[in-house]
Amino acid sequence: MNEPGAESVPSYRVRRTAFERERWYLLDEPGLRLREAGRAERLIPYHSIRGLRLTHTPTRYIRDLYRCRIRLADGGRLLLSNQHYLGLGRFEDRGQEYAGFVRALHRRLQGHKAVFDQGVGPVAYWAMWGLGLSVGLLLAIVLLVGALNGDFRLLFGALAGFLPLGSLVYLFLKRNRPRPYRPDAIPPELLPADD
Repeated sequence: MNEPGAESVPSYRVRRTAFERERWYLLDEPGLRLREAGRAERLIPYHSIRGLRLTHTPTRYIRDLYRCRIRLADGGRLLLSNQHYLGLGRFEDRGQEYAGFVRALHRRLQGHKAVFDQGVGPVAYWAMWGLGLSVGLLLAIVLLVGALNGDFRLLFGALAGFLPLGSLVYLFLKRNRPRPYRPDAIPPELLPADD
């Protein structure tokens, strides 16, 4: 099979986890093509893509984790990520290729009935708010107890332990509030920055 050159068709290769094979996504005229070793090529016409959801979901180990969830008419979903799995605990950031592919996918979907959403779903978003408020309340109680008892080790330990988690929760909530966007105005905070 002739494989199209990088300049002829936008494409993106990614392996997200140890439990999946590398997938090759290609955007050509009939639709989104999905190639995976050992499986038949799959063609997904653009009109059967019902929506895209972009998220930025940093973790403790991967601060720049961007995802694009593709919702299909048959109820299926595809998940793209800018992080490519190399081996146990090793990932390669393919941010520039990912961002270019996601932008090209948005251009291809203009004029179709796809819905474009940013952030996580409402349930996950409000669950993170609950976690953030709980962590903040717990931090306030520990700081108050430490201040009343004059225990500076407790104060320092509470701050050192809770501040990194609090910053992650804040970043998550700031970037992942669920809301729609236009395909010609992709929110810049939901794609890796251009270098």
